[in-house]
Parts: sequence; C-alpha cells; structure tokens
Amino acid sequence: MRIVSFYNEEWEKTYLQDRVGDHEILFLDGTLQDHADTKDDQVEVLSVFVKSEVGGKEMDQFPNLKSIVTRSEEHTSELQSHSFISYAVFCLK
Repeated sequence: MRIVSFYNEEWEKTYLQDRVGDHEILFLDGTLQDHADTKDDQVEVLSVFVKSEVGGKEMDQFPNLKSIVTRSEEHTSELQSHSFISYAVFCLK
C-alpha cells in the first residue's frame, strides 16, 4: 500500500516509518494544495492535517484512494513542550 503524508515534522516521519511495516510512505512538504499537480494512481491513503481541504479535485489526483487520515496537534496545559497527534480515519468506497 502506498501512503502519502503531507506537512510532517521530522519526529512524525520517524514515528510513522517505524510503524508502517512493508507499506510505502511518501512524505511531501507543505499541504495537499501545494501539490495540486501531483497525480498518483498507486496511492491508497492520504494523511493530512484536519484543516486541509480535501474535495473532489484533490481526490481526483489519487483515483485509487481508499482512506483519508486526518491529523491534529494537541498540547497539554501542564506540559506545553509536549505535543500529541490525534488521528481520524475516513474510509472511501
């Protein structure tokens, strides 16, 4: 399975690479809209930040897309230097 993840920090790249097993993951700088000319019929999963726009135009870039994973940063009030990433998964038919 090919996964494309947008707007990643270095620690996220390491974290995800250690956990995707045999799946291929591509890290692209910036947002999905920054890569409007990217088309890939092998991508099955998009990982974007929750405020990213993902509509028909963006989904057409990846015709075999199976799911969209949205991420958001959360900060605890006690430990401002620690951030956590929450994930939500949307499956497509």
